Amino acid sequence: EKRSFSNETPISLESKITKPFDPFTGKVSKSKVRLRLHPAYEGTVVKEIEPGELFVVLGEEEDFYAVKPPKEFNAYVFRTFVLDDVIEGNRVNIRLKPDLDAPVIAQFNSGDSAEGVVDQQNPKWLEIEMPEETRFYVAKEYIDKIGGPNYLAAQEKREHEAKLLLSKNEALVTKEMEKPFPQMTIDPIVKSYETLITEAVDFPEIVFAAKQQLAKLQEEYMQRKITYLESQTRTA
Repeated sequence: EKRSFSNETPISLESKITKPFDPFTGKVSKSKVRLRLHPAYEGTVVKEIEPGELFVVLGEEEDFYAVKPPKEFNAYVFRTFVLDDVIEGNRVNIRLKPDLDAPVIAQFNSGDSAEGVVDQQNPKWLEIEMPEETRFYVAKEYIDKIGGPNYLAAQEKREHEAKLLLSKNEALVTKEMEKPFPQMTIDPIVKSYETLITEAVDFPEIVFAAKQQLAKLQEEYMQRKITYLESQTRTA
């Protein structure tokens, strides 16, 4: 890959943000907001983002905030230029996808570290972590400040813990339903679900799943109770 197939000038790994800036966590305020590769309205669109999505804002350039790329993104480098996790060659393009037509997000120089894994779909490419200095851009008018730079990480931790609790509750329900009715105790599980629903309000999908699982638990428990009581009546 000796030449760039992108119509835009490659971004250096060195940050272009020079003036002091206090990082913060911002929330997208509108629908179908565009996350861009460059701070310009004609810049390459990386994806459309929805209301409520969070970004760590690290700087600003005119009408745009420079944000840390979301974790869902990886970067790719052509394997020809990588030997033993080290780059051989100068101005080696780092691309957004494993494709010569994909946008260039940065460049490597000879001797740079390039640890990664071979892309499963296209083994000619190496999938690497997004370079730390990479920035994407969102128009300022669509970002509201909601907390400090660590707020996003704290929210991600809360979401992870909520998902774990949801899975744990589901496993407990399965285990409890294997018991004879007289041995079943669902009150602790119900309370755990109710706590999760109350505390995970920032994560609607988790709350929805918890409500569904709780309703199913209560319905199945009631059916088991009815069946048990009927059996007791018949034997009385």
